[in-house]
Amino acid sequence: MENEEEIIEKIITAIEENDEKKIIEIIKMISKDFDFRKYDWISEIFSSSRLDSDTKFKFCLMAIDLKDNEEADINNFFCRQVVPDLLLRCIRDNEEEFSKLVSENEEMQELLIKYIREYPDDAIVIWHKVSSLPLVKQRILEDEEFVASKMGEYEDFFKNLPQDYAHLICYYNAQANEYEFEMLKSLYGKYIGSITGDEDQSLLVALHYILEKRNKMGVSPRIAMQPMRFYIKRIMEDKEFNKEVEIIEKKSNMNFVSTISFISNYYSTELYRELLDIDSIDDDLREKLEYLSKVDKVIKIEKLSDLTNVSLDELEMMEKEPIVVSGLVTSGGPTSRILSSIFPDSANREIRSIKRDGSTRKLVVGNQESHESKVEEIYEDDIEFPDDCTTAWQRSIECAKQLSAITLVIESEQCHLYMPSNITDEQNEVLMKLLESTEERGRFGVAVYDKDGDRIYISGIELLDREDTRNFIQRLNERNLQNSKDEGIIQVLPDININSDGQENEI
Repeated sequence: MENEEEIIEKIITAIEENDEKKIIEIIKMISKDFDFRKYDWISEIFSSSRLDSDTKFKFCLMAIDLKDNEEADINNFFCRQVVPDLLLRCIRDNEEEFSKLVSENEEMQELLIKYIREYPDDAIVIWHKVSSLPLVKQRILEDEEFVASKMGEYEDFFKNLPQDYAHLICYYNAQANEYEFEMLKSLYGKYIGSITGDEDQSLLVALHYILEKRNKMGVSPRIAMQPMRFYIKRIMEDKEFNKEVEIIEKKSNMNFVSTISFISNYYSTELYRELLDIDSIDDDLREKLEYLSKVDKVIKIEKLSDLTNVSLDELEMMEKEPIVVSGLVTSGGPTSRILSSIFPDSANREIRSIKRDGSTRKLVVGNQESHESKVEEIYEDDIEFPDDCTTAWQRSIECAKQLSAITLVIESEQCHLYMPSNITDEQNEVLMKLLESTEERGRFGVAVYDKDGDRIYISGIELLDREDTRNFIQRLNERNLQNSKDEGIIQVLPDININSDGQENEI
């Protein structure tokens, strides 16, 4: 092996001169023919008293950053696995020195961001020291999709948020820690305890669990937890907001959870202000508000008159604001804990396809098989999936894009239904017959590939029963027919954007 003293001297020189080429040479030297027998030798080098803490930190952070540099032509395994382990050991030994370095050195703070994003398991040990750094706020905490999808199970992450990012506690994955009610309540007490009472905090914890459990479609918590995020943001910005919530809650006779769900969708509408101003709410209006609290925002409900001029039955048939998504957090199909088939002739786990000509095929998914592998198999003669198209969701959407095929991913009484926006009459006929045969407990989540907008939207975060699924598809078909007749093209959905409170609005 190479001389340890020479390597230590080279590391010191490379870091003092901030010379990337020299760091690459060192990495190549010490990672040559690397195996785990060599690990102890490298550990001894990094235990040398001649290497101060800052030198070790800088070398490791820079080495990790080089792992994807193709021009460097270095041992990726060494940089991806060995160096992060060395860095973690150094951080644990010298937390104060590490936090001081990244606080005072912007270049190292940039590398810290990459470290947190790529190695959250390791970086969580230093999170309490770095969570308030400017770049950490900007690149980590402002990226709510990252927080929601990658940090949800790290208690220490949420225990050590800056106060102005308290709304991020809504992304704590309580279902992963189902028996830690008190921990979740302590988060709400810590961050908004000064502006909410103990009873309200308990209600917020209940809402947190409810929103998580509603997410049967497997969308990002960024979407599923929107009502909670909205409430925390508003109450932090305006302490009087709670009084408005109490007014709506008392007038409507809805519970706290339903009230927050309703307000989060209609806060920016004239309807919300009108409800605050009117003296009372009659039973008919109360029923409609209760319905609105349970579904996604109804597109044409903006004023009180919009609500009073329609019956409850008409309201239930009105179109909801689409939820545009980039993917699901699950790789396979839906998750069910019961043994009840969705169709009389369906297996417990299976994949079905309906092609444009109405022809169908189904494959049973065995106990040792995956839904994603069976999606690939059912279309093996029709499509070659891209290398990065690996989940049941991705592959089913790809088939909707390329083949205009409908794919049903089934688990017990639940089905994720993936379809193009412009299904054929033949596909519709087959699909309607299937829906008609659905068992009473059967539930569907629908994902639609909008060909015109090249985007994907879903029927909601909760699963639908047979009737609601039929209505959703019927509205889609009617809209396609009307647009084709009026414009000669299919224009499925209004354009939407996501506002600062995470709600999606028409442009």
